[in-house]
Amino acid sequence: MLSQNLQKVDDLMFSVKQLVSGQRNSQKREFSLQTLLDESCAALQSRVRLSNHIMLIDVGYGIVMNSYPGAITQLVLNLFNNAFVHALDGVEQGLISLKASKSDEATVRIIFSDNGQGIDEALLKEILQPMLLKKIGKAGSGLGLHVCQHLVSFVLGGRMLVESKTGLGTTITMYLPLEAPDVSTGTIKVGVPKDVYDDWQLLMQQGVAYDAESPAFDMIRRDMVELRFLMQALRDYLPESEAVLVPVTDYATGLRMLQTAQLSILGTTVWETDAQAIASEVLLSAPVITAEQSLVGIYTLPGNEMALRCRKKEDLRDLRFVCSKDWSVDWTTLQQLGVKHCLDMKNWHEMVLMLAEGEVDAILAPFSMRDDLALQVDGHVFIPVPGIRVALRGSRHFALSPDGYGPQLMEKVMPGILAQVDSGQFAAALLQCGYLNQATSTWEIW
Repeated sequence: MLSQNLQKVDDLMFSVKQLVSGQRNSQKREFSLQTLLDESCAALQSRVRLSNHIMLIDVGYGIVMNSYPGAITQLVLNLFNNAFVHALDGVEQGLISLKASKSDEATVRIIFSDNGQGIDEALLKEILQPMLLKKIGKAGSGLGLHVCQHLVSFVLGGRMLVESKTGLGTTITMYLPLEAPDVSTGTIKVGVPKDVYDDWQLLMQQGVAYDAESPAFDMIRRDMVELRFLMQALRDYLPESEAVLVPVTDYATGLRMLQTAQLSILGTTVWETDAQAIASEVLLSAPVITAEQSLVGIYTLPGNEMALRCRKKEDLRDLRFVCSKDWSVDWTTLQQLGVKHCLDMKNWHEMVLMLAEGEVDAILAPFSMRDDLALQVDGHVFIPVPGIRVALRGSRHFALSPDGYGPQLMEKVMPGILAQVDSGQFAAALLQCGYLNQATSTWEIW
């Protein structure tokens, strides 16, 4: 059921994703809201019919905005994605409504509603927090709403309200100014996955985000190491500039936001093969992690004997993996290993949840630095299949926008980071976090 639902949403969202990535709409400009929403919803309409749900669109005539059409299109994508994955899961015939009208002479009101499962009252106050994690497909999951709030508040200059009752659906009301504020050209926008965003905020609250000697860094991951090196380099080489973290829903969304200049740089590295697909629309640093350094484990639950007994590649065929197709190197590696059952999931924490609840058998993950190599995520504990390392054949790079601050970051910030790569400081940090793990140096490489 879960796999079918996710495939349905993947198909449903494809046209809108093409619409977003195909437009250079990050610049502020004048446009008809009715035309923009009609184009976005038209891309969804045929697939909505296949789902047996109903979509109603009612946009007031003659509403002209001077705003960011790319952000509004992305907003619509996230709202529909949230409704189909969560609110209408298990609903035989759902109703989604999108209405837009002038609230006053300077403001447009957009109301998005569904008749789905609704959100539990206890969770409603938390629904806009960056990482509210609940079982996929259950009421109250709220996937993507934090990103919607960020777009509404920080890009479009508006506000967003969420009203919901269990069993009675959800209504999301957004008030957007017809004249959006200018997004500051003096701000370096650093895109990071939501889990990285949350962890960095926690380190900032503890006052140790820039302290590499802090015990807090004993348990950080590769992506947090990359972000710390980047943020420190921004301090060192562009001290007069302001840098803000922007949470993004997933890996592919971050790359799309670079293409449309909604971000200056991604705060965590990308695979070279993924960046090459859009090489003309992004800037790419020299490698900070080489192909030889990308060795990961096959992690599973301590009680999964079938997974833990794997000793040859043929043993993987009957295991159920979870990964993201957007992580092209990981996905291709699993295929090359002969894995037959792999569920496509976009969010790391959701992958962890599926593994913890036994919906899948295994996941690829960097080795932990703990003595027992156990991986602790979101209160769950996983262990590696002993004796096996998996080589992810590819190098990792920082990706930057070719517009705005991107060229300046490439010229002034990247050389400082690459000097730390050459000196071995970056590799030392990867050793400290366990990404480069000497404890597995004698294990077989697949």
